[in-house]
Amino acid sequence: MNLQELGDLFRQERERQGLTIDVVVEKTRISKINVQAIESGQSDLLPHPVYAKGFVKNYARLLGLDPDKLAAVMAMEYTIEEEIPVEESPREQMVLSRGRGGFDSLRRRRMNLVILVLAVLAIVGGLVAYSFLSASPDKAAAPVEMIGGQGGESTPEEAAAPAEEHAAMAPADEDGAPVVDAAAEAVAPVAQDEPAAATEAPAEAQPAVAQTPAAEAPREEAPVAAAVHAPQRVDVHATTGVCWLLAKVDGGDEHGGVTVDVTLQPGQSKLIRFDKTMTLKLGNAGAVSLRLNDKPYALDAKQGQVRTLSFSAE
Repeated sequence: MNLQELGDLFRQERERQGLTIDVVVEKTRISKINVQAIESGQSDLLPHPVYAKGFVKNYARLLGLDPDKLAAVMAMEYTIEEEIPVEESPREQMVLSRGRGGFDSLRRRRMNLVILVLAVLAIVGGLVAYSFLSASPDKAAAPVEMIGGQGGESTPEEAAAPAEEHAAMAPADEDGAPVVDAAAEAVAPVAQDEPAAATEAPAEAQPAVAQTPAAEAPREEAPVAAAVHAPQRVDVHATTGVCWLLAKVDGGDEHGGVTVDVTLQPGQSKLIRFDKTMTLKLGNAGAVSLRLNDKPYALDAKQGQVRTLSFSAE
């Protein structure tokens, strides 16, 4: 059985069941152009053999045919030579390195900002601590309260008054002279010298005004630099022909990523985002144009040429 006979089998069974091509497209998720290519046996319109084999299996299951047998026929009758992937050109490497350099620059700026904020906080904390420690000795200095008049000074008359009062209250001897107690005589000289000391005291020890320590400034949390890796964007635009593509984003389904399998008609585009890595396989690389992060991506390929490209965000 060749491709033409295989296509006739699918078409006759579909018509026998009363199904239209649009119904097949809706139920199998196979594009209309691929369904028509399978039924007509036109290998030049079919996608890569891997995808063509999968389409045949899905179509056969819908019609109740043997999917493995028909897929084996497709694999045997439809094969193409696959080109060895070409290494990235210096220009491609330069574009990727620019993307990595932009992220490194952003990371350095954020780290410098964190260091600057920490330095400012350290300086503010040091000033607050110094102000608090320098104000502490003033708390211990209690104001000196002087005994005497309102201004803290005692006049000679006020100092001598207690001695005179004591002398007046002392008992007199036989001749009428007052008897001066020895303790009073010892106190008198001190009372005479006290005014001079009292007048000098305010100049030496003034009541100290207690300083209130400056309120400690609230410490601000240093902003944590987020490891932001903005997702990379690859935009594939079909310009001059039909092109199928297979993209394995961040390892594909096998490694927890995503696998994108789509066929683009002329004028259609597909935007693919990835965080770490992506492998992009194009079935007709000469019919599309690429943009990486909104910048043109050089893709030197011919019509019908299969290309495999690798992208990395690191």
